[in-house]
Amino acid sequence: MYSTATQESAKVLSANALNSVQSGVHFAPGMALADVEKLVILETLRHLRFNRTRAARVLGIGIRTLQRKLKQYNLESGNLSALS
Repeated sequence: MYSTATQESAKVLSANALNSVQSGVHFAPGMALADVEKLVILETLRHLRFNRTRAARVLGIGIRTLQRKLKQYNLESGNLSALS
């Protein structure tokens, strides 16, 4: 789907994001995977000042996939503005 250079860039972005963030994401064993995914997406968006393109790259997913997940978790534009 992505070129090797794009994949490498995403890995570097992901590593930098993980190394530079003191995450506020906490989850308990047994927590639903969908809830963990939602938290990770939300914290990534917050860290990147809600830049969806960068968030998708850091998460290693396409922008369309991120948009679908935001819709699935009811985190679309109007709902995100209250979280910033």
